[in-house]
Amino acid sequence: MQSAPQLKCGKEVSNLKPSLDAIWARGEADLKQVEKAGEMLMSWLTQVPGVGPPTMIQDVGKSQHAELIFDEETTAKIIEKCHEQSISVTTAVHTAFALANHAVEQRVDEPKTAKYVSLTQFNLRKYLGETWDQSESAANVYYTPMPIITPVGHFKDMNRHIQNFYKGTFEDPQSMAQVTSQLTKAIFQLAQSPEFLAAPVPGDAMLSSLGVAERYLRRRYGGIEVVDLHQGVDVVMGLAMMSVYTFGDRLRLTNCYNEAAQDGRMIKRILHGTGEFLRQGLGL
Repeated sequence: MQSAPQLKCGKEVSNLKPSLDAIWARGEADLKQVEKAGEMLMSWLTQVPGVGPPTMIQDVGKSQHAELIFDEETTAKIIEKCHEQSISVTTAVHTAFALANHAVEQRVDEPKTAKYVSLTQFNLRKYLGETWDQSESAANVYYTPMPIITPVGHFKDMNRHIQNFYKGTFEDPQSMAQVTSQLTKAIFQLAQSPEFLAAPVPGDAMLSSLGVAERYLRRRYGGIEVVDLHQGVDVVMGLAMMSVYTFGDRLRLTNCYNEAAQDGRMIKRILHGTGEFLRQGLGL
């Protein structure tokens, strides 16, 4: 067996892959791209918090998780209905999740809670070229956050809006490269400001979809069978994260949250509501 190369202290950086900015947003942004990024940020800032339950004081607490797992039969029906209606499973789940957040007690009593306002995450690897979509770059975080804002309404109307958002945001990835770079930098700076840190924690989780996990993890490796896959993150601040994926023909929703900021009972209510709105919306 070949031993791993020994790295000298201080030289570890030589093995790091290039940053997203270096391979995605080359060159300087022009005025239109900067303005578009600013408009997107302000549109999000002026409409948050949107729908979602009350949260507790933001503090460091233990990271917890709650899951909603559909059995194989129900998962197959969900996928079948999504195919019949030409919608993706991710957008259907996201729509149901938004409706579930709206159905519980709200964090504030304001007109803007009639909208679902959140951040989504887009994996940019497929736009970066084959070089950066290999296992050698697996540790690099090549994604970008994007604001999503949609009025709360009927399942089909909301799903159409969310589906268009997912499909249309990167129709022209080249023109979006500098926009997303500028937006990410602005969000990073904003997240360090005292005003942002003092603001209430968003009650709705940031949704992230892995899709079909078998694209990345086989069910069997020789004589070893992979019986299950659990995906999650450690949440050390207030914003929760919900992972959506299928493995072993079962759709799984995993909500990871900080118990000092989020009420675990409310998290479970929203997960249950997501399942109910998903079944109703798809006509199961």
